Amino acid sequence: MAKNRVLLSLIAFAAAFVFVCILLHPLLPDPLLLHADMRSEKLLLMQQWQGTANRAAFGSSHMQDGFDPRAFDAVLQGTPLAGKTINLAVPGGAQTEQRLLALRFVRTLPHNADQPLVLLELNAGANFTNDHLVHPRAINAYDWQTVRFAETLSSPQQGPAQRFGRVGYALIAWALRTANFGMLSSRIFSAPIDQAQLADETRDDRRGFSNPIPPAGQTARMQALIDTSVAHSAVSKGLVVPGFRVLAEELQRASAAPGLQLAYIVTPKIGDLAGYTTWPPCIATVQGPVPVVAVNRPDLYPQLFHDGANWVDDAHLSEQGAQLLSRAVAQQLETWHTVPQTNAACGA
Repeated sequence: MAKNRVLLSLIAFAAAFVFVCILLHPLLPDPLLLHADMRSEKLLLMQQWQGTANRAAFGSSHMQDGFDPRAFDAVLQGTPLAGKTINLAVPGGAQTEQRLLALRFVRTLPHNADQPLVLLELNAGANFTNDHLVHPRAINAYDWQTVRFAETLSSPQQGPAQRFGRVGYALIAWALRTANFGMLSSRIFSAPIDQAQLADETRDDRRGFSNPIPPAGQTARMQALIDTSVAHSAVSKGLVVPGFRVLAEELQRASAAPGLQLAYIVTPKIGDLAGYTTWPPCIATVQGPVPVVAVNRPDLYPQLFHDGANWVDDAHLSEQGAQLLSRAVAQQLETWHTVPQTNAACGA
């Protein structure tokens, strides 16, 4: 009898807990607006540029440090693709997070936005790193739609551990969110916007682009790393998961402005000299092909890879390198849009 009472008490507690969680959710503010290190500053930047910048880049630190909106816009000035671009990539970001930020961006575009454009990082990680699983930045992001999107970032060609790990991470984060774990953190411990970060990302018209100053002697170290990597080039084929198409189509449907243009960018690292991944020229979608600009190709962008001054470390570009990447992306997109493209160009 005692065991039955304990069991019934546990069941009643669990039921009451779930019921209270369900009641609390409608009382919470927009979860994406709860404070989340570094993402909050980018959301504020998005708000500040709303109606002025109709183009934005998303992704992880590789895009934040590697994409300079000023250089990108300068190449396209005077062309049909001219406009104002901002960098909304977030260090430590993932495919799941860039989806949420990109959706927020396209939903707030003016209906008459001229040449709206979204740039996405194709090779960003699927989820946050494991040490961020219980961080509000992750918990606040994983609603059920995000879990379903995480599932599309897997493929039967991947091993079971990787496939189930991606979905498992998303499910755990969703469960923590459903239980309101950490959801009220910004209400109880109000964390202000990081003004130093915001100042760094907005000085000199940077528009979200932030690039660390390399330590003394780093350029020489990067050059030495480059010089020892050049002779070992190998090529592998990138895995195109359904999520690339799913995200592109979702953004097109959600956009408040007609004519939204999209592009995927494959960001580089020095390790690509030893072996890089090839990608198709575009991702086929129901709205038409989305171009893929693979700047991870040392054979196509030797000026980016062979100069140590272009790198802060082995995976992040310096400001000089970011300008090279941004100009290269702009030039590729200008070329892409000069000739009408179809899904047939994307290959199998």
